[in-house]
Amino acid sequence: MDKTSKKVLVAGIGKSNFIGQLYKNLHKYYPEKYDIDILGLRSFFNLKEDNCVYGFTNQYKIRRSIKVKDLLNLFNFKLYFYLFQFLRFGASANYLYSFFKEFIVYATMSKKILKNNYDIIHFHFPTKEKLALYWHIGENQKYIVSFWGSDLMRVNGVFDYYIQKKVLRDACKITTHSLELKEQILTKFGRDLRDKIFLTKFPPEERLYSLLDEYAPKIDLIKIRFFQEFNFPLTKNLIIIGHNGFRENNHIPILKQLSNLPLEIKEKCYFILPFSYKNPKDNLYEKECLQELSLNDFSGKILDKFLSWEELALLKLCTKVYIHLPVSDALSGSLTEAIYAGAEVITGKWLPYSPFEDAGLVFYSIKDLSELPKVFELAISKNRNVDFVSKNQKRIKDSFFSDVCVKSWHSVLDS
Repeated sequence: MDKTSKKVLVAGIGKSNFIGQLYKNLHKYYPEKYDIDILGLRSFFNLKEDNCVYGFTNQYKIRRSIKVKDLLNLFNFKLYFYLFQFLRFGASANYLYSFFKEFIVYATMSKKILKNNYDIIHFHFPTKEKLALYWHIGENQKYIVSFWGSDLMRVNGVFDYYIQKKVLRDACKITTHSLELKEQILTKFGRDLRDKIFLTKFPPEERLYSLLDEYAPKIDLIKIRFFQEFNFPLTKNLIIIGHNGFRENNHIPILKQLSNLPLEIKEKCYFILPFSYKNPKDNLYEKECLQELSLNDFSGKILDKFLSWEELALLKLCTKVYIHLPVSDALSGSLTEAIYAGAEVITGKWLPYSPFEDAGLVFYSIKDLSELPKVFELAISKNRNVDFVSKNQKRIKDSFFSDVCVKSWHSVLDS
């Protein structure tokens, strides 16, 4: 690596589906510009290991267990200062205990990691659970904080507010994905942060888009085998609800709203609820969704298999309507994928999707779930228009592909 390369350490959440794509593309479009290490990379379901780690000079694993050498950190004054501060702002006993253990482990780990004298530390997803390294960085260390979505919109409480405001106060830059989310940051944490906030977009996994382009011309021939493999009925329209198995995707409220659809429409639809990624602590939710399908005489299933890129591309191309109405969201990659594949997309006006609107993408947007049945009937009745799909595809390429997205990240990291 060139001696003039900027040294960057990536910390916080380590989900490789976003992290890997971002830093891989930084290396692709700005070779030799950055020397990037990462702490706590986690591989994702259909990314091969070599693809996950591409672009990182060093990977540091997170150690959870306490070793004898960590016990010296029990005499670190900062540990007790932070515990006292946290107690003042209402931290729970469980969190104080977990922070105590985590602090003495990270105090040892950070000595090895931070001796690299990073130009920038890039914290992703700044919730209190993802900021373990933050408490060990020096006063003069420059760092960037990147909000993903739920780390801003689904985090509340006095203690969480205290942590995030403290971290943002000394950050040199803050990133988020849309003007709506920027406004949330300013409203929540103060307008003095305005000049620190930059808008960025995660680069997509373009392998999926390449497969969509490859399979689209021959989808009528290859969909038969795909439907048979997954036991989908060939005579029905595939309707996808949500993009994971968390309650926040509103599967049950959506199904309740659609329960009064005319019988002739119901009989044409096969509802698929993707659950390959779900909350391991909520074992009842899958059963509740299946009961709701059955109760309302819907034909459909829970899809809990991790799909290959090829299978995911085929599912996207075979989808008639994609319903995406979560409680909150940032920018949805699954939404752009569905639009690119030619599905009719229904989403909510409460979601911060101005970048999609600014790009000229056309999709249905409802103010309230009660509007869903009427809009769904319109969407299911539309025939695929090749010219219309082609225009949407061009707009996605022009606004959301890697060459465009990575420029915004480069401008944040480089200056």
